[in-house]
Formats: sequence, C-alpha cells, structure tokens
Amino acid sequence: MSPNPVNDILTIDIQMERSDDLMLIINDQNGHLIWQKKIKSAADRIQVEYNAELLIPGIYLMSISNAEGHLTKSFTKS
Repeated sequence: MSPNPVNDILTIDIQMERSDDLMLIINDQNGHLIWQKKIKSAADRIQVEYNAELLIPGIYLMSISNAEGHLTKSFTKS
C-alpha cells in the first residue's frame, strides 16, 4: 500500500501466483466497514486504487483475503 500516510489515492499492489477471488476490506479503528471490493484476479500483479479523500484523518485497516487466508495492514489518513 502506498503512500502511507495517504491524502487522496491509496494504491494497493498485490502479487498473485494463480487466479483467485480476492476480497479487499477497509475498516476504521472501531471496526466499522468503510469499503469493500471483490476482485477476480489473474495469476499476475494487480493494482487497485482507493479514493481516500473523503476519509477523516486517522488509522484504518486494510484486509485482503482469499480462500487460503488473509492479510491485514494499517494505513493512516492524514
């Protein structure tokens, strides 16, 4: 994810070894769902952009999950 902290556009880069369904979710610090997107990816690198301009400043969690598991990382909206 970049940039971090983000002001406007958050770019999420994901490297995939095979085709898979991905779920991307952004939650605020209180666990409230802010955004979610389901993606059918190819076995390659994919890039997703999220417009973070309307987020209030704070810390957010980005979760990326597929059938094999999930990864969660935090980012800051400045």
